[in-house]
Amino acid sequence: MDVLTISLLDPACNDADAVARLALTVSTDALPALVASLGPALTHTDPFVRERAVLLLALVIEPAAADGRLPAPAPTVLVGFLRARLVDALCVPHIARATAALAPILPTQDLSGLLMQIFADIDVQSFPQTTRHHFYRLFDAAIVHHGSVLRTTMSAEFLQGYIAAVDGEKDPRNLALAFHTMHLLASQFSIPPAVAQDLFEVLFCYFPITFKAPPDDPSGVTAASLKVSLAACLAATPQFAPFAIPAVAEKLESANMNAKRDSLALLTAALPVYGLAAVLPHIPRLWAAIKQDVYHSADAAHEQLSLATITALVHLVAVAGAAGTGSASPVDLIVQPAVRESLAHLASPETKNARISGHLLRTLTAADPEVASTVVTAVVPVLAARLRAPDLPATHHRTLVDALALIVDGASVHARAPPPLVAHCTELYASFSVATGRGGAPARRTAGLRGLVACVSVPGLLDATREVGTYLQPVVAAASDAPQGPDDMEVAGEARGMLEFVARQSPDAALAWIVPPLVARLEAVASADDYDDDTMCAVLDSLVVLARAHPELLFAPVLHALLARDAAPGNLLAARAGLIATAIGQVVEAAPHVSEQEVLAVVSQIDAYAQPAGDSPAPVALTMAAVLGSMVSKLTPARVAVDLFARVMGQGWLNRKETHPALVALVCNLPRPLPAPLSVPETDLITQVLQSASSAEANRLDATLAAQILGSLVNKASDPNALLAAPALAQILSMRTEDQSALTELSIAVRLWTAKALAMRSHPLVASQVDWILDAMHAAATAGNTPAARQLARGVGIIVADSAGVLNKAAHAVIRPLYKQRVYHRCLPRITAGISATNPVSASRDSFMIALGHLLHSVPTQVLLGSVDQILPLLMAAISLAKDDQLRNDPALLEYALATLVLVAKSAPATLVPHVSTLVPRWLEIASNPYANPMSARMAALQCLREASAFQSTAVFPLRASILRGLSYPLDDPKRLVRRAAVDCRAAWFHQDTSL
Repeated sequence: MDVLTISLLDPACNDADAVARLALTVSTDALPALVASLGPALTHTDPFVRERAVLLLALVIEPAAADGRLPAPAPTVLVGFLRARLVDALCVPHIARATAALAPILPTQDLSGLLMQIFADIDVQSFPQTTRHHFYRLFDAAIVHHGSVLRTTMSAEFLQGYIAAVDGEKDPRNLALAFHTMHLLASQFSIPPAVAQDLFEVLFCYFPITFKAPPDDPSGVTAASLKVSLAACLAATPQFAPFAIPAVAEKLESANMNAKRDSLALLTAALPVYGLAAVLPHIPRLWAAIKQDVYHSADAAHEQLSLATITALVHLVAVAGAAGTGSASPVDLIVQPAVRESLAHLASPETKNARISGHLLRTLTAADPEVASTVVTAVVPVLAARLRAPDLPATHHRTLVDALALIVDGASVHARAPPPLVAHCTELYASFSVATGRGGAPARRTAGLRGLVACVSVPGLLDATREVGTYLQPVVAAASDAPQGPDDMEVAGEARGMLEFVARQSPDAALAWIVPPLVARLEAVASADDYDDDTMCAVLDSLVVLARAHPELLFAPVLHALLARDAAPGNLLAARAGLIATAIGQVVEAAPHVSEQEVLAVVSQIDAYAQPAGDSPAPVALTMAAVLGSMVSKLTPARVAVDLFARVMGQGWLNRKETHPALVALVCNLPRPLPAPLSVPETDLITQVLQSASSAEANRLDATLAAQILGSLVNKASDPNALLAAPALAQILSMRTEDQSALTELSIAVRLWTAKALAMRSHPLVASQVDWILDAMHAAATAGNTPAARQLARGVGIIVADSAGVLNKAAHAVIRPLYKQRVYHRCLPRITAGISATNPVSASRDSFMIALGHLLHSVPTQVLLGSVDQILPLLMAAISLAKDDQLRNDPALLEYALATLVLVAKSAPATLVPHVSTLVPRWLEIASNPYANPMSARMAALQCLREASAFQSTAVFPLRASILRGLSYPLDDPKRLVRRAAVDCRAAWFHQDTSL
C-alpha cells in the first residue's frame, strides 16, 4: 500500500489541518500517479477516509493550477476523476474547491460537462458558505475564461442552472461574487424573455441592500460595494427594463429613504441602457416621484442624487427625440412643466422651493443643448425683468440672481453656448454686475460674482479679446479691495476662490485678464502713501491664489511681478516690503519646480537688500533667505547649484552680515549629491566659514549659522570622513573636554551640529560625539564655566530636535530611521548617572537636568513611554528644582518637564497615581504664581491637574477639595489663556467620577 494511503488511514490524520500538512509533502510533478496511488483510499469503505483523500488531491491541485504547473492532459484526467466522485456527498466541498482552481485551464468541453452535471445533481444551496463560495468561483471562472464558447453552446442551460444554484443566497461574501457573475451573464449572454424575468427576480429580491458589515470584517465586503454591484447587474441589459422600471417607481413612491436613494442611483445608471421605448410609458410616474424627492429631499446628498437622475432622464428623452423616434417631444413631457413650476416657485423667492428650483433649472440646462435653449428662452427674460423691478427686496434679489447664475453655469458644460444665451448676454451682465455692488448682502454679491464667472466659463459666449476682461473686472476688484468690514472679507474670500477656479479652468484667461490688473494695482499700492496696507494684503493674497492654482503657467509671471515691486527696497516702507517678501515665499512654496533664472532673480533681490542704501528690516532679509532656501531645494541639476554657489561667493556673501542667512539657506538646501566643490576637503569653504565666524569684525558669521553650514555639508557629503578630516574642522573636533579655553560659542556650536549631522545618518562616530558633549558639559559646570555648560546642555536637544530650514527632509538631508531613539538611549543613562552622582545643589546637576529637559522635549512620545519608570523620578526632581533661582536662566526646563508629565498622565496615568500627593501641590504652586513662572509652564501645570482628575478616584479624591481651592488663584491670572485653562481644569474636577 502507498505511503500516502497509509497516512490517510492513520487515525491521527483526522482533520483538515493534518491533511494540509500532508499535502505539503506531495510533489505536483506527477498528479496522475498521485491519483493512482490514492486508489485504495478513494475506494475505501470509510467515507471519511475517502473525504480526506479528495481533500488531499484538492490541496495539491490548487497551487499547481494557479502556478501553471499542470501538463496539458492532466486537467482533463483530473476533472473526469472528480466528476465521478460527485455522488459522494462528503467529497463535494473538496471537489468544488479543486474544480474552481481547474476551471481557468480546463478545455471548454470538459468544463461544459462538469457544469451540466453540477446543475443536474448538486443542490448548491444545501452546502455551507465556503462550499457555495467555491461553486460560485467555478461559475465565475467559467464565464470569465470560457464565456465566448458557453454563449454559443449552452447559453440557456447555463443561465437556468446558475439561477437555480444562486437562488436564495444570503451570505454577503458569496453575493459579491455572484453579482459579478450575473453582471457578466446579463451583459454578454442572449437571454430569453422568460429567463430574463427569472434572473431579474433573483437579483431584485436583494434590492435595496440593507447589509451592515461587522467591524473589522476581513472579507472587505461593504454595503456600498454590494449596492454598486447590484445596481450594475440590474442596469446591465435592456431586457430588465419591463420589470425594473415599475418596481423602481414603486420604491421611489415609498417612504423608505434607503430604498429611495438606491432607486435613484439605479435609475441614473440604467436609463441610458434601458432606452426610451421602455421608459416612455413610465415617464409621468417617474417624473412625479423624482420631482417629489428634489423638492422634499432629506439632505443635500439626496437632492444631488435626485438631480442626477433628472439629468439622465432628460438626456435620454432629448437625445432619442432628436433622433426621430417619433416619441413625444421632451419639452412636452418634462421640460415645459418643470420650467412652469420653477418660475412659479421663483415668484416667491423667500421660500425653500425657490432655491431648489434654481438647481433644477441648472440640471435641465446641463442635460442637453436643445433643452438648454428652451430653458434659457423661457426663464432668463422673466428673471431679468423681475430683477429690474424697483421695489424688489434684497433677499428676493439674491435668490433670482443665484438662479440666473445656476442656469449659466449649467450651460457651461456644453461645447458651445446656447444661441438664446448669447442673445441675452447683455441682460445677464447687467443683472450680475448690479448685484456685486458694495453695500449689498454678502450672499447677493457672491451670487452676482458667481454669475459673472459662469459667463466666462461658457464656451463661445463672450468675445475673448474684449468681454472676458469686462466680466472679470468686478471679481478682481472684489478680491483685491481693502475690506471695510466682515461682509467685505467674506465676499473677498469667495472672490479669490472664483479667481482660483478661473485659473484652473482657463489659465490663459487668468494670465491675460486677471494678473495684469492685479499687478497694476500692486504697483500703485507699493509706491503710494495714500493706500491702506489692507489693500496690498488683498492684492498679494489674490496673486498668491493665482500662482498656487496653476503654478505651471502662472508661477513665473506672478513671481516676476512681485520681485519687480520689491526690486528697490529703499523706496518701500518696511512693512510693505515684508508683505511682498512673505507673498513671494508663499508663491515659491507652491511651485513644483523652479528655473535657474528665477533663482538668480531672487539672488539679485537679496543683493539689493544688502546694499547700504537699503532700509529693509531684518525680518524681510530672513524671509527672502527662506525663499531662496525653498527654491534651491527644488533645483535638481548639480551644475546649477555649483554655478549659483560660485556666484554668491564671488559677490562676497560671506563677508556681508545681511546675506549670511541667505548663504546658509543656499548651502543647507542644496540637493544631494553635493557637487564636488562643496564635498571634497580640498575646498577652502570650511576654512572660510570658520575664519569668518571666529573673526572680530562686525560682519562676522554667526556661530550657529556657521555650524549649520558645516553640519549640512557633513550630513550630505558622500564621504563625511573626508570632510571631518579637513584641518580647520579636525582641530575643533580634536579638542579635549578639560580645555575650557577652547570651549567657545563657535566650537560648541560646531560640535553640536556636527554631532547632529552624524546622528541623522547613523554614523559610527555618533556615540563618541555624544559622550564628548556630556563629558565637556560636566567639566565646564565643575570648572564654573556656566555659559559653556548651559550651551552644551541645550545642545543635547539640538541633536534630536527637528530643525526648520536646515537638516530636514525638505532640505534633502540624510535621515536614517530611529536615529532619535539611538541618541536618546545613549544619553539617558549618562544623564541619569550624572544627576545621581552629583551634589543636589551643584552646577553640574543643574546642567544635567537642563540636558534632560531638552532631550525629553525632542524625542517621540512612544520612546518616552517606553522608559517612563526611569524618567519619572527625574521629572519630579526637575519640577522641584525649577523653583530655585539658579535655574531661572533656563525656564524651558520647567516647561519641558511639565509637558512630558502631561504625556505620561494621558498615556500611562497609573505610573503617576502613587505620586499624586507630591505632584499636585507642586502643580498648584506653579499654576498659581504668574510672576515666577512663564505662561506656558502655568498652562502645562493646569493641564496636568486636569488629566489628574481622571486618575483612580481612591487616590485623588482626598485631594479634590484642596485642588478646587487652589484653582481660585489661576482663575484670576493676568493671561486669558491661563484663566481659560483654569476654568476647564476646575470643570473637570467638578465633574470627576467619585464612584469607588
